Amino acid sequence: MKTLSLVVIAVSLKHKALSLAGGPSPRRNSPDRGLGRWDPQFVRISSSSRRAWILSQQDRGSILTLRGGNTNDNTDESSSASIRLPFKGLFLSSGSAPSPSSTQSSSYYLIWSPGFVMKFFWASASLWGIHMLQWDTQLSKVVTQQWKGISAAFPLLSSRLATSAAPNVVLPLLSSSCCLLQLLINVMVGAGGCAGFNSILGPVRPLFLAILVSLNLHTGASLRQSLFRYSLALMPEGVHYWNEYRKRQWTLTAERAEATLDRPRVRATIMVDIPTMGCVACINKIESSLRNCAPDSILTASSWLEKDRKGGCAKLEVHVDSESDLMVLSQTVVDTIEGAGFQDSTVTSLEINATLE
Repeated sequence: MKTLSLVVIAVSLKHKALSLAGGPSPRRNSPDRGLGRWDPQFVRISSSSRRAWILSQQDRGSILTLRGGNTNDNTDESSSASIRLPFKGLFLSSGSAPSPSSTQSSSYYLIWSPGFVMKFFWASASLWGIHMLQWDTQLSKVVTQQWKGISAAFPLLSSRLATSAAPNVVLPLLSSSCCLLQLLINVMVGAGGCAGFNSILGPVRPLFLAILVSLNLHTGASLRQSLFRYSLALMPEGVHYWNEYRKRQWTLTAERAEATLDRPRVRATIMVDIPTMGCVACINKIESSLRNCAPDSILTASSWLEKDRKGGCAKLEVHVDSESDLMVLSQTVVDTIEGAGFQDSTVTSLEINATLE
């Protein structure tokens, strides 16, 4: 009995220590409140951001509105050391936000992504072996026999596919994970979102690219044909470099604009989880949408694909006149991303870095 009492006391002390340290605490079952599920948790608020914490209590309805919650919920979940917030991982502190994942992540499926070169090498070696064993000749005969039936039914269509479309359009598109199609969706369908081409075709992109290179070498393609094919096949890399260029230009413009400010502003960092993005074309769409949603308040915005899970994140450096304006801007950011077709986006971190006075 004495031993049992000691165990109970030890467990109680452990839970109390975790609570004081801002650690795990009991959670309530939380419904889906419109902008994705939120997991309320106690978040430690540092003494340097006591002003932000007090404002959070005063503007609790605004924060709940930001996550699509119930503005009539006035339950007080705060204590002297922490406050229960409706954002998953919402930190109002003077610390630094999580840094973007490296673009070297394999989920991009770019030619410099980890493992891409090795897959391309083995695919090319396999194709060379097939050619040396003349298996490609036998396969060509089988395909030709099957193609005769299609040619008889659709002579005009089949001839165009055989002479131009297949080697000049279809194969280069597959080699790019249909990046051009995703860009067309972004332009022509305002809220098209991600079609998922890169998620499906990205893992086999090295194989298609190896087939394209082998085709050019063995068929003696002209310089014009080769340039056109590789322009399509390497479009993801081109879009990536364009995104980086636009990001640098935006940062320079924002720095010049901030230097001319004549009134104090609140500097903050907003992190948004975007589980439905999947390629560099999605990054292009998200960043271009954010550039236009609040140009006077957003200093920089960058998005990237995560390494170990589907989807990605966006990070925004913003400056506003007050903390309440920051809540409104955060809602605008989420609405803009979802308006571009990337649903279930969620603000995961909102840090007040400094109040310029």
